[in-house]
Amino acid sequence: MRTFESGLARIEINNLSMRGYIGVLEDEMMYKQDLRISVALMYDAAQAIGNNDVDAAVDYQSVVDALMPLVENERFALLERLAQDLLDRVMGFAAVRHAKVKVERLLALRFTESVAVTLTGRRSHHSMCV
Repeated sequence: MRTFESGLARIEINNLSMRGYIGVLEDEMMYKQDLRISVALMYDAAQAIGNNDVDAAVDYQSVVDALMPLVENERFALLERLAQDLLDRVMGFAAVRHAKVKVERLLALRFTESVAVTLTGRRSHHSMCV
């Protein structure tokens, strides 16, 4: 018999490669830029675990599917705005208690692999870290 509480799950979607319009220079807005997106989210998976119930789990493919059209079809001047809009989509899943979204723009500056912005969101009635 367990003597601890379990069921808090952390899902990580790492290094999702996408291309999107990001920047303010004319060239940046004419051509899609290489982006790498990572998401970490936490949710109470006790019911999914206890009943081995796929329908009670957060479907990470659905999370990716919610993010892709935003990146592929919208235009953003700032990485911060893209990160916020992606975070809003992740937090749109009712079961998600806390989430972190990292957006990297590859080769954005000379001598760097990437420039990144990370934002976090949390439902106000829960306190935990991702």
